[in-house]
Amino acid sequence: MEAQEEELATLKAEVRHLQNIVDSGRVSLSAAEKELEMVKQEKIHSEERLVAESKRLEESEERCHAAESEARRASEMAERYRDAAASAEREKLEVERLSVERLASIERLKRHIEDLAREKGVLSAEVDNLRASEQEAVSKTRSAERRLEEREKEIEELLQSAHEQRTNTVQVLESLLSTERQARAEASARAESLSLQLQNTQSKLDALQQELTTVRLNETALETKLKALLGESGGMSSARSKRSRVDDSLQDMELDTEYNLRPRSHAGNAENGQAAYTTAEDISTGINESIPSDTQEYTKFTVAKLKQELTAAGFAEELLQLRNPSKKDIMNLYERLVLKK
Repeated sequence: MEAQEEELATLKAEVRHLQNIVDSGRVSLSAAEKELEMVKQEKIHSEERLVAESKRLEESEERCHAAESEARRASEMAERYRDAAASAEREKLEVERLSVERLASIERLKRHIEDLAREKGVLSAEVDNLRASEQEAVSKTRSAERRLEEREKEIEELLQSAHEQRTNTVQVLESLLSTERQARAEASARAESLSLQLQNTQSKLDALQQELTTVRLNETALETKLKALLGESGGMSSARSKRSRVDDSLQDMELDTEYNLRPRSHAGNAENGQAAYTTAEDISTGINESIPSDTQEYTKFTVAKLKQELTAAGFAEELLQLRNPSKKDIMNLYERLVLKK
């Protein structure tokens, strides 16, 4: 019994062991199933990874081809970059050269600025001198204005005296014009009477000319008759003597007429000349009363005397147009207006 119990106990122990083994087998089976599921899933994942890897391989091949093309482009770009680097180096050298030139120009500008500063000092000194000269000029202009006012007063006085002298000269000229008109009226009356006398003498000369023509016709008729009666020699001598007598008589008649005409015409011309001479002499003496007798003496006149003579001659406006005139200017004006008048 004890053996059976022991066997039963052993069997129970074995059953328990087997039960444990079965349980462990079940656990391992479930674990294996789980692992199988996991393996299946891993297989699926590996297949998916394989597909993805194949795709990535294809993509990597494409990338490799693209990388090769990029490498070629990169080499080309490297060549370009080398060329750009060379040009950049050249530009760098050019920039360095320009910078050196700029530095030289800056140095020149600095020297020029120093020169300008020195010139500024010189100009400031000149400005000070100009200001001093300006003040001096202002003082001179004030003194000149005072002198100008004094001269204007003198000119006003001269104008007043010139106006008085002008009125006197106008009165004298009016009297001279009236006398000249009277003389011209008398001369015109005498000229009319002389023209009438000339017409009478002309009619007498015409009558004498007609008588002369008739005498010459008679002479020719007598010559023909004498040639026929006396012959060639005696007739020619008598005709010549008669013709000479007739010519002498005609010359005596012409001399008488000229003698009768000459005294009258000479007297008329003398009277007209005397009248014209007296009127011209009166006018010239009336005008020359306002002008100095000796024109060469004007060089000895003073400025005041020259101004007085110009205003007396009626040229005060031309004198006023001269601004700050010297004696030479006034003498030139006197020569141009008074002496040439």
